[in-house]
Amino acid sequence: MARHDLGRAVCKSSWCLFFPSLQLFGAQVPQPVARRSVPRFATHAYSGEQTPLLLSLKAILTSRMRLPREFIEAFLREKAMVYADANTRLEPVLRKYFGDPLSRRAEDFLLCDRQVVEETSQSGSSALVTTRADFRTAAIRIRYHLSAVRESWCIIRMDRPCFCCGGTGKVREEFCRECGGEGWCDQDAKRIG
Repeated sequence: MARHDLGRAVCKSSWCLFFPSLQLFGAQVPQPVARRSVPRFATHAYSGEQTPLLLSLKAILTSRMRLPREFIEAFLREKAMVYADANTRLEPVLRKYFGDPLSRRAEDFLLCDRQVVEETSQSGSSALVTTRADFRTAAIRIRYHLSAVRESWCIIRMDRPCFCCGGTGKVREEFCRECGGEGWCDQDAKRIG
């Protein structure tokens, strides 16, 4: 289904509509939807990006499209390369400004990303990928929400385990009010809303 805005078709059946007023909280994982006949390309209501209206499940299931795990692993590799480049410029700054005993731990202040894929699940044009990064004192988990866009994936949301319940969904045998019992929170939603 599309509405016409100044003579252009505007997509109303896309994942972008899960974000009213560009507020990401409460977003649901997108699902394929049936659409009425409209122009082959429509403009997203919020971004203005031209996107094919018919998202082909065949494209999602063919070998041309990376698996969600491969997509996140490529993202993490590319991010690690950027961090390594930034660290070459950061090290001299840390040496210049840090004194003892802090200078002995300067490598602890360099950018690093030790995430590895822990779990993946896919349903049609959406996927969830959970990663884990182990540190000396704790493990950090991130859950990526992916949406199929053309013949690739796009990260549309990142969740972290709920701080209040520790990711269990319960506080004192009751559902956690912070995460609604899910155990995960989209931390950015609170900043945006």
